[in-house]
Amino acid sequence: MNNYVITILTVAVSGGIINSVVSKESHLKKYINYIVSLVCVVCLISPIGSIISDIASIKENVNNYVEKIFVTESIEISNSLIINTSKEKICEGIKETIIQKFKFDSNEVYVQLILDDSNMESLKINKINVTLTGKASWSDVKLVEDFLKNNIDPNIEVKRK
Repeated sequence: MNNYVITILTVAVSGGIINSVVSKESHLKKYINYIVSLVCVVCLISPIGSIISDIASIKENVNNYVEKIFVTESIEISNSLIINTSKEKICEGIKETIIQKFKFDSNEVYVQLILDDSNMESLKINKINVTLTGKASWSDVKLVEDFLKNNIDPNIEVKRK
């Protein structure tokens, strides 16, 4: 701000000095006054250009920030959707395998999958819980568990309810 005031004062004082030196010839005086006035006006409005460029820069930064938020949020929603769909499909596959192999009713078998989703590049199944209810709970749980451990994943636990 100091430079701005100093520039305007310098132009005004310089214009006054030049005007007093050239005052002898009156026909040049009005041209000099005109030029000095133009220079003062240019000095006065010069900050407007920087304000406009700052506004454009701020607008661009806000747009980039908002876009980054929406892209990040969209990726997180997509990843969550992929994980949940994958979990459902794996659980359905395990449930169908149990139903077909042991001839249980579909409402007697519940499968829960616990994933380690800390690394989206490589999802890992931590544990698979199978719960047998109704008539299925009367069957040999150890037989079902051994079948699943041998054919699907050794980290399976089968329980009765």
